[in-house]
Amino acid sequence: MSKSVTLNWEKVLDSRSLDSSIDFLRENGGLYIWIFKGKPRRVTYVGEASKFVERFTTHFSNILTGRYNTYKMDEGDDFVEHLHIHYHGKSLKEIKEQRQCYIPTQPSNSDFSFEETFFDKDLLEMHRNYLSQLMFAFATSKEFEDTKIRKQVEGILIEGLRNLYAKYAGVELLRSSESRSYNIPIGNISLNPKESFSLHHEGGELQKIPEDILKIAGYDLKKKEVRLSE
Repeated sequence: MSKSVTLNWEKVLDSRSLDSSIDFLRENGGLYIWIFKGKPRRVTYVGEASKFVERFTTHFSNILTGRYNTYKMDEGDDFVEHLHIHYHGKSLKEIKEQRQCYIPTQPSNSDFSFEETFFDKDLLEMHRNYLSQLMFAFATSKEFEDTKIRKQVEGILIEGLRNLYAKYAGVELLRSSESRSYNIPIGNISLNPKESFSLHHEGGELQKIPEDILKIAGYDLKKKEVRLSE
């Protein structure tokens, strides 16, 4: 029997409007998605948090200081198409030279540069613009009081989006040619599902949630695959 989890999509906020719901962010946790305002609107990241406000303080800081992937896109662009053209199958060196996708360089790497990371005006502008082009959707659930359940559902959404985006692009998996785990967009899976799940989406902001998320209906443990709705 599948474990049933209902995701209540309560808030969808622009990056500059989080203050309007600061009490909600302080008092609640659950799952969240980053939505790029392109055509169509695509999810660029999935995460989970015990308290939204703490996680998003860290996220905003990491975006603006070059610790997260960012992308140089216009609001009419398709995130999947952008990844396929500028990211998929390319080496980190190629991606870095094109400057259409930014991947953080770790301080331990030989090519790390303080000047480039913290003072390159073009990259700093890319980070700011990317953040300003995002919306954030927040889902709560009574089941999410259990951290393990929350993390497993996060993993189901990430795997489901990876599969859908690869299908749209006609590839096995959208990723760079190198094996660092964070070079697979959308987020890292911290806990794979340990049982079958049935996911249900509801809430006052449901109409603002990208269709790709709403297609993800659960996980079949026996088949080890994400279930999509028809």
